[in-house]
Amino acid sequence: MPHTIRLRGPWNLQHDILDDPLRFQVPGAVPVGELPELENVRLTRSFNRPTGLNAATQVFLCGQVRAIALSVSVNQTTKFDCQAEAESLESAAAIKPKRFRIEIADVLEDANLLILTVPVADSLAIEEVWLEIEDSADDDAVDR
Repeated sequence: MPHTIRLRGPWNLQHDILDDPLRFQVPGAVPVGELPELENVRLTRSFNRPTGLNAATQVFLCGQVRAIALSVSVNQTTKFDCQAEAESLESAAAIKPKRFRIEIADVLEDANLLILTVPVADSLAIEEVWLEIEDSADDDAVDR
């Protein structure tokens, strides 16, 4: 069974027209306010490297984000990219959540920066983001 670390808050919303990032909590709606529709914003959160990792440990970044399109990067390395579908651009109210589960152990540092790049839409929301830590050695011990 994986160990789970929830990445709730604080998160920051960054856009070129904002002087300062807007802070918000997860889960919840992203405070897009008067930002231009369909322009990309960066949703950022820092986190520390989980303790107790070894060579057999797998670390997955998982999440569910209600967005038209989604790009996920950790420490400036893009790990997931889901482009907009034509019908989703026409109906922002019908945006389906984008789910992801990606291995990130190869890019983890002591201090990490997670960036979700998404286009602005009224129904933009981060439903949940978390780390799953699995130790392959534990799995082998259970199989014996």
